[in-house]
Amino acid sequence: MKFIFKSARIKLTVWYVMIIFVIVTFFSFITYNALVDSAEHALMKQQRRLMRVGFMYDKDNNWYLRNYLEKDANIEKFLNQKIFDIETLEDIKSEVALRIIIVDGVILFASGILSYLLAGVTLRPISKMVEDQKKFFSDAAHELRTPLTIMKSNTDIVLMNKGAKKNDFVDVLKDNLVEIKNMQDLTDGLLKEQMLLNSTKNETALETFDVYMLTKDLLKKFETTAKKHHTGIKLSGNTVKIKAIKLKIKELLSILIDNSIKYSKPKDGAVNIKIYKKRNFAFVKIKDNGTGIEKDDLDKVFNRFYRVDSSRSKNIKGFGLGLSIAKSIVDSHGGDINIESKKNVGTIVTVKLPISL
Repeated sequence: MKFIFKSARIKLTVWYVMIIFVIVTFFSFITYNALVDSAEHALMKQQRRLMRVGFMYDKDNNWYLRNYLEKDANIEKFLNQKIFDIETLEDIKSEVALRIIIVDGVILFASGILSYLLAGVTLRPISKMVEDQKKFFSDAAHELRTPLTIMKSNTDIVLMNKGAKKNDFVDVLKDNLVEIKNMQDLTDGLLKEQMLLNSTKNETALETFDVYMLTKDLLKKFETTAKKHHTGIKLSGNTVKIKAIKLKIKELLSILIDNSIKYSKPKDGAVNIKIYKKRNFAFVKIKDNGTGIEKDDLDKVFNRFYRVDSSRSKNIKGFGLGLSIAKSIVDSHGGDINIESKKNVGTIVTVKLPISL
């Protein structure tokens, strides 16, 4: 893949240089003719001035002094002829051509270097997209392999057991059903993330809505989950209206609230959500009192399928897609998401969204 992009970069550089070469050659030709014409006119004017004070050329282009008192009936006709030092004009032509060639050479050399750099910048987003797709398929294959391996192993064991009873088969089918459900959740998460990554800003999908009221309505959906985890949720702040894609912001808030509940303390968990406005941005700050995240893991939590290998993730179902999807949503709105966390203290997630796209 690197070879393909390197080859494409070189080809793109060649095209850039060829375009610049054509443009430079065209303007150099015009410049050369303009300078030569200017030099020719200048020499003619000089010749006319010299002839008026008594100097002129003979047929061999040699200077001689004529009697300026001598009457010459053909003097005006003679003055209008292109009679001047041909060698001087040829020298000017050579000098102009040489300088234009040198300047063109410098321009083409510099444009070659800049074109190579520009080609790299042009291809960088494409290269990143291809690498992201490769990683996406690689990660998806890896995550799908685990449940498939479990299903295959369970099925092989029960089939190899000649004394297996009906209940054994039922147990295997139940286990396989759990793994199928996991795969379904995984594929749904992957498809959702790809949809968000490939989506573009659609003006028709933009809505003006209140983030505070959206969060308040959304919390009703998490009442059962919060009670199950013995977690209290407190919402504070003010009305903050933004123009954004409402469904995406709803999904963003759902992911962050769900995470804060799941990772809060098991029995006396507390989640505090604050909505406020600062300058031209809306802020959503979600704080939990969970086990926290190690400092070394903070830079990785937005990576697809990444899960912190600690008690924070123990016995909590998931595939590590939530924060990756959340970041995709925030990025698509031109916002920013930041996580602060201290071990055994808790985690604060801050989302910054522009008031209007």
